[in-house]
Amino acid sequence: MKEINEVELQSESIERLLNIVEMLNNILKDSELIKAFSKLVVYEETFLLIDRLPQIIKLLEKISRPEIIDKLNLILDKLSKAIEESEKEGKKVYSLSQLLEMLSQPEVSKGLSLFLSIVKALGSLE
Repeated sequence: MKEINEVELQSESIERLLNIVEMLNNILKDSELIKAFSKLVVYEETFLLIDRLPQIIKLLEKISRPEIIDKLNLILDKLSKAIEESEKEGKKVYSLSQLLEMLSQPEVSKGLSLFLSIVKALGSLE
């Protein structure tokens, strides 16, 4: 009894597989469909992307790590708040003494150090 059920399951699986193969065969016979698909896919850029896919996947893996996503979200939140505050203040012009006072604030000093490190790293690119 159990063997009959397994044979029926295997028979159904083979039948489904044959249907899929027949469907693929019909698609491959449709020259208009193949031409349309090739027009969408066959570009120099597509081949470059395919060639670079392993590097792109590694980069996406690094960027999509939870700790990186959390940091990016935090940065975006802080930038949004800073932009909102800046828009509320309008085009405020700071005096030299106000700028020096701001530089003595720990968060400004820390942010400026980070900014300068980023600028230095970008400047060292070739």
